[in-house]
Amino acid sequence: MDNKTVIDTLNSLLAVEYSNPLGRLRETGVFVSIGSSADRAAVNRLLSEIEMHEKRLADAILARRGTPVPRRIDISTGGFHYLTLESLMPTIMKSVRTLIRAYENAGATGDDGADSMIGTHLSTYQKMLETFERMHAHLVAAK
Repeated sequence: MDNKTVIDTLNSLLAVEYSNPLGRLRETGVFVSIGSSADRAAVNRLLSEIEMHEKRLADAILARRGTPVPRRIDISTGGFHYLTLESLMPTIMKSVRTLIRAYENAGATGDDGADSMIGTHLSTYQKMLETFERMHAHLVAAK
């Protein structure tokens, strides 16, 4: 692929990252009970990883002399701070699945650095989904 196509692929992944509701969780103080406070700490660690993905994608686009897409905020996530972590888990897991599909669909760009980053991000999201599924099972069992 040529440089423009690589930039377009990275920008499409960045747009999916930006539009994903997971990013909004960073900005909200989702309610957690005492019993799920450890889960909230784990969620915060995973959200930090998502933030790093966004930064790496933007840096990779800039390094190839491209312009990162602007961040979009999904207004439907405005009420997240009124919800419990348990009630958000299905949305969170769906969001991670969306990210996994986007990275799977991105395919190979022919740029070793971009392909390596895409593979790393995909692997991270697959592990993240497993973590969220375990958390959700724990939260449901604690009911």
